[in-house]
Amino acid sequence: MTSRVVRVYDGPFPSLEEITFGDPANRTPWPKEVWAGQMQEHEVALFCVNFKSTLPVREETGRPGPRSEETCRIFSSIEDAESHARRVVLAHPSTVCILRSKDEREVKRVSNRRFNLKFAFVSLIGLGYWVAFAGGIGLTIILLVRGLFRGPGLLEWILTLSLWKWMAMVTGAVVLGFSTLLLKMHLRVRRKVAKFDQAINTGLSPEERAQYREADVLAVSSDPEDREKARRLLKEYSERIMQIRRDMK
Repeated sequence: MTSRVVRVYDGPFPSLEEITFGDPANRTPWPKEVWAGQMQEHEVALFCVNFKSTLPVREETGRPGPRSEETCRIFSSIEDAESHARRVVLAHPSTVCILRSKDEREVKRVSNRRFNLKFAFVSLIGLGYWVAFAGGIGLTIILLVRGLFRGPGLLEWILTLSLWKWMAMVTGAVVLGFSTLLLKMHLRVRRKVAKFDQAINTGLSPEERAQYREADVLAVSSDPEDREKARRLLKEYSERIMQIRRDMK
C-alpha cells in the first residue's frame, strides 16, 4: 500500500494579531486549498477530523494542530485509503477519517463504531439523568401548588388521575423543571456579569477608560505607529481586566 502526505494549503494563515494590527497592504493572504491539484483522477485523499467538532486533527495523534500545517494522505485506491483509515480510528477512537476524490467530493467516512456507540450510550444516560432531575423539580413544584388548594388529599388526587393526565403532568413537570433550572442559571450569570461590570467601572479610572477607548480608533489607522500603540494599549487593557478579575476572588 503506497501513499504520500501533501499539504492542504499553499501557505500559512495570517495570525489574529496580523489581521487586527497589520498593514492591509502587506498582510499575509489567506492560503488556498491545493491538495486536490496534487492528485490524479483515480486517487483518494484521507482527511482526519474530530468526531464531535469536525475540526482537523493530526493523523498520528488525533489531536488538533495549526491549521497552516494541515496535511492529508493520498492513496492510489479507495480500498487502500479505507484500510489505512480503519487503523487510524482504531488507534485514535475520537477521530473520523473522511475520504475525498480529486473533485473534492466526499466518498466515504470511516469511524470507530464501538467508540461512537459508547459515547451515544453515555450521552443518553446523562440526558436521562437531567430529564429525571428536572422532572423531579417540576413535579415537586406542581404538588406544592396543588397542596395550596382545597379538595381531596394529594394521595387521593394522584390515585384518581388517568393515564393521559399522568403523562400530561409528567411532561409538564419536565418542562417546568428545565425552565426553573434555566431561570436559575440565567439569574446567576446576570448576577456575575453585573458584579464584574461594577468591578470594572470602579476599578478603571476615567482616564484609563478614555485611553483604552482610543485603541479602537488606532487599530484601524494606516500609520504603523498608531497600530503599534493600539496593540500596546489593548495588551495593557487585558492585563488590567485580568487583575480586576483576580481581585474579585
